[in-house]
Amino acid sequence: MAVSTSQPIRTPLPGMKGITTVEEQRRYARVHVTLWYLGALGFAGLICAALALLGPSPAAIGWIILLAMLAATLYNPRYGLYLVIALPLLFDGRLAPWYPFTRNFSSAESLLFVHDALIINPAEVLLGTILVSWLGRKLVTRKFDLYLGPIALPLAIFIGFVTFGFFYGMARGGDLNIALWTFRPIIYMPLVALLATNLITTRDHVMQAIWAVMMALAVSAVSGFLYVAVDLQWNIKSVNEIADHSYSIYLNSMFVMLIALAYFKGSPRMRWFLLMTIPFVLVAYIGNQRRAGYVALAVAILALGLLSQWFNRRVFWSVLPPLVLILVIYTGIFWNSTAPVAAIAREIRAVIAPVEGSEEQSSNEYRDLENTNILYTIKQSPLTGVGMGQKFLIIVPMPDISFFVWWEYFTHNSVLWMWMQAGVGGFVAMLVLVGTAISLGVRTVFLAPPGNMRAAAFWSTSYLLMHFTFAYVDMSWGSDSMIFLGLHLALINTLDRIIAQPVALPQRRWPWQREPEQPPGLQPL
Repeated sequence: MAVSTSQPIRTPLPGMKGITTVEEQRRYARVHVTLWYLGALGFAGLICAALALLGPSPAAIGWIILLAMLAATLYNPRYGLYLVIALPLLFDGRLAPWYPFTRNFSSAESLLFVHDALIINPAEVLLGTILVSWLGRKLVTRKFDLYLGPIALPLAIFIGFVTFGFFYGMARGGDLNIALWTFRPIIYMPLVALLATNLITTRDHVMQAIWAVMMALAVSAVSGFLYVAVDLQWNIKSVNEIADHSYSIYLNSMFVMLIALAYFKGSPRMRWFLLMTIPFVLVAYIGNQRRAGYVALAVAILALGLLSQWFNRRVFWSVLPPLVLILVIYTGIFWNSTAPVAAIAREIRAVIAPVEGSEEQSSNEYRDLENTNILYTIKQSPLTGVGMGQKFLIIVPMPDISFFVWWEYFTHNSVLWMWMQAGVGGFVAMLVLVGTAISLGVRTVFLAPPGNMRAAAFWSTSYLLMHFTFAYVDMSWGSDSMIFLGLHLALINTLDRIIAQPVALPQRRWPWQREPEQPPGLQPL
């Protein structure tokens, strides 16, 4: 008995290429339900094993959550992708030292500590599971399509030079542990970019990924807010920072997304969500006291100002001057104040004119001395660099920061650091990759229709500008940074392709409803 005279119904199950009869439909339903039952039974068994082995402890809960994430990833690799881009941003490593996502199973402070010799982490396990699930689906459905996009070649060349830097450093007797801590995070970037380019294929997927990021950052901001309010009792100046170095540019991305959605008339729900989180974000942002973060945010706003000359010049220039005037008046009034209300003014002063003998001035002097040593090290091996796992040369003594164990390997200037690690080829390849991505991103901003897609294009493009502005004066090659950067590279790589695809329109529910209209596609340049 035939179900339909049209094309057979395709299924994802091996051995069942298509359904054309009622009996085949029943057989498919039985197999489908059986597999779900066996999967649920297996997962329940794993939960019972975790509880039996670990007892009623936070670690048991952590393992159950990790197993649930892996199961969701095997069911749909895109779910795993959302998790892998959001979870590194959920908690900061300093605010929550127990948070295990990018910490090895060998890290004693990690909630998921297993053994000293197990030097992989949950992020790598999840990335591997996404890869297996994605490739497994391709094998089952026999669809071996792969989209690389225009960023693939410069990214591959850059990773090639980074790989050379790793092996060259090892050949010169470098420290393997340091080299792995250097090399592994950078490899996350192309892997996330490849996966996101091929798994994020619709406009809905783009917004779902952005929602995942924004909700994770909102939790992180609340965590920072609570630390400032409860632990520091609002005394921000009692510490140099509250979180890791890159924390500030992650929060910058929330500011930029809110501005982009308002300016390009994107999702009202996300705008309201971001507006509600702003008080928490501001407190955590100011508490982290990263001057490079403020400069990076200014660069993103300047980029929007330049683009506004083509989009909506009147709106931008009617809002920006009054805000700048208010900020100037506020800064002038509270320039020398130590009151809590003067926190933003103090941070602006720290950027413009740090006080003699202050922590900010000492930080500037340290970076100047460090840059001198970096340039000297580069001049000794300009073509190949010193390689990963090698210390940089010190000809000018620097203030003691030996509390940072790897101060002789990692430098604040992350741009020149790449030349030092991977030679002039790695440095030039990095510049080509960044330049290519930014130019493609700007082009996509112009091609995208007003609304969510244009806001997403600007968000990713501005993040690249912020990341490498920040990288010039601060450390930015960490695990969470590389995963987040991989997402932005992927969006720039594939957004124009996504926008060009027709959107499946919903059917009218009632006869008197208007026919849904196709969302606008790519705009003429």
